[in-house]
Amino acid sequence: MGSLQVVSNRVVSNGKFASCPSRESWPLVPNEADKLLIEVNSSSICLDLLSSDVNSMPREITENCFQDFWKQNYPQHVQIYTDGSRSATGSVSAGLYLPSTNLATGWLLNPVHTILGAELFAILKAMQLAITDESLKDKPILILTDSRAALQILSSLSVCSYCSIIAQIHKLMQIKGLDRVMMCWVRGHSNIRGNEVADRIANLAHANDRSARSSLCFEEWLCLLKNKFLKYWSLWWSEEVQSSGKGTFRLGLGETVNYVDYGPLPRSVECAVARLRLGHAGVKAHLARFNLVNSGICPTCNTEDTIEHFILHCSLYINQRREFRSNLENLLLPWNLITALGGGDIPQKRRTAVIHRLGQYLLKCSMMNTR
Repeated sequence: MGSLQVVSNRVVSNGKFASCPSRESWPLVPNEADKLLIEVNSSSICLDLLSSDVNSMPREITENCFQDFWKQNYPQHVQIYTDGSRSATGSVSAGLYLPSTNLATGWLLNPVHTILGAELFAILKAMQLAITDESLKDKPILILTDSRAALQILSSLSVCSYCSIIAQIHKLMQIKGLDRVMMCWVRGHSNIRGNEVADRIANLAHANDRSARSSLCFEEWLCLLKNKFLKYWSLWWSEEVQSSGKGTFRLGLGETVNYVDYGPLPRSVECAVARLRLGHAGVKAHLARFNLVNSGICPTCNTEDTIEHFILHCSLYINQRREFRSNLENLLLPWNLITALGGGDIPQKRRTAVIHRLGQYLLKCSMMNTR
């Protein structure tokens, strides 16, 4: 692959968030009287760089197809690859790769940035490089990214989100000359060397010891406020449970109240699942506390009919449980009450899958009326 000149951004961030300005004070997309952004249209941005036929080809020959496409359509353009990345630990970074000089640059960003924000940041840096670098000033450029969302929002004339960074990119495109800037989408992880290098640089940037200064967009400020509020509310709720003794069953599933995606499950199943997770389900042990049944004992197993008994042990639902347990084990999750109820520290996608399978278990047990 050859040696790479890796330049890591060393601008020190003060580590503090400035006060969030009002949206009206930010640079928005110019109106019809302003020619700056109206001239930016889909002719400068291509969302279908590779046809569907090429996308279905084996990876080992995709690089050759791409190079043929580039030489045929943009032989004079200098390629610049960009990418954004979010790690499993929550850090956000961006990377840029210039094959003509073998220059690779990575930036560690504010973790509040979204992945789309990181992709747009990388494109902004590519445009700045195209204008300031002496070797690129007089040459047309081709910016390649695997983010369709970034290109779609850049090509829209009615931008209503990420408008501050979009305006900056559009302005630089105007300065460079719209006829000298082309942005194209390329399929990620397709053995296209430039894209693979940009992806690698973005991943390496997570290890940078200092972060780059970058302004948060309005949507990212809202996301930050939402996360801060949820964190504060979760802490308050946990303390209230501890002091009042109410909600201890739900607290046992995890100290954080996570969003539950019920997907296509019927409304009756949603209610049943929610009651199970709260500990207020129609099992006999719970109903007996309110004198709604004469006994809290399971008539089939002659033991206390708790939520744990119903989900994990009751012999009346052996066949339904076998399938439910197999589904959870296929998700590489342990078989216990917390996991079966979608609790614990598991990724959101797998939590959603567990909730859906729990709902299916309830339907197959035909317990929707009483649970």
